[in-house]
Amino acid sequence: MDIDRFISLRKSLGYTQKTFAACLGIPNTTADIERGKTKLSGKIVVELIKQFQVNPLWIYGESNVQFIKNTVVNTIPKVVTIDAEGNDNMVLVNAKAAHKILVIVVGTSSCPHLIYLFQNSEMLLIGGFK
Repeated sequence: MDIDRFISLRKSLGYTQKTFAACLGIPNTTADIERGKTKLSGKIVVELIKQFQVNPLWIYGESNVQFIKNTVVNTIPKVVTIDAEGNDNMVLVNAKAAHKILVIVVGTSSCPHLIYLFQNSEMLLIGGFK
């Protein structure tokens, strides 16, 4: 870790060693980190990313880009199925439908092989049948 970058970050954000430590969940202060006595834990790096969008490569001196953009990636649910002939098929779900609960049945209604349940683009349940 580049100690000077950690100190520079704290100061640019307007924190004292004690208040910055409190934000990051460190007992007492950041003094030991800033003196090089204590290493930066993964938990602290995660807090720097979550709270301040700090580029972890920047903290370790591997990048000149100090902050990263916190972007949300919208993923559309996809289901890959294999039919009776062994061909794979991909089912893409409409983004509007992904915000509602969506059930996808693979197979026939009388003989389902897999059931997928989605809500807000997240898979909630996969059920398999023989």
